Amino acid sequence: AEGGFTGPSADAHRFWGTVTAVAALAAWWLAARSGGSVGVARLGLGLAMLALVSLTGHYGGHLTHGTTYLEEYAPSFLRSLLGAAPRRPPVTSVAAADPYHDVVQPLLEERCGTCHNDEKRNGGFSVGSYDSTLAGGDTGRAVVPGNVAASELLYRVGLAPDDEAFMPAEGKTPLTAQQVELLHWWVAAGAPRDTTVGALGVPAGVEPALAAELGLGATAPAVPAANTKADT
Repeated sequence: AEGGFTGPSADAHRFWGTVTAVAALAAWWLAARSGGSVGVARLGLGLAMLALVSLTGHYGGHLTHGTTYLEEYAPSFLRSLLGAAPRRPPVTSVAAADPYHDVVQPLLEERCGTCHNDEKRNGGFSVGSYDSTLAGGDTGRAVVPGNVAASELLYRVGLAPDDEAFMPAEGKTPLTAQQVELLHWWVAAGAPRDTTVGALGVPAGVEPALAAELGLGATAPAVPAANTKADT
């Protein structure tokens, strides 16, 4: 009801949550009536409660983590049964990494995905896909390829943490200075995807940051977070 929750998962979560509440009241009434004895009806209602809580929580997970949260770390055979796309192979070098799929998308999903996914679009914004990330939300284009100053996403993450417009909001873990620098590089490079870092070429100062973000063992130099407020 607070806004931002859209799609069938929100409706299902509300419906099954209501059913769970009614079932819980019925279970309490039955337990009080039976004086604490365990009967078939009470056992059956308890099992039904377990199923209802699990189902309601599943749709709640859709709202907070996106619809693919269960299959994200599922074994390959289970992902195939669920019809999920094959998992991307591990990146072994900076040059072989896809700048969006291997760097930017995981970064945004980790830091922004709980409030801005396809089922919970706070401010009308979702990082659930490349197109929705570029499109932005109620305040305008989040990413304008090749234009750092016009990209709302970069403006928001570059503000001081005590600014009302700073993102991520509500005390959530902010992006590191290194991550902000990587987003600046990606947007300035034209927000590329379906290519490799090696094909693009990167400044010498960006490569260590990419290696660190990809978990390849390098430690990026300390780079202050850029504040793009003056550019707007």
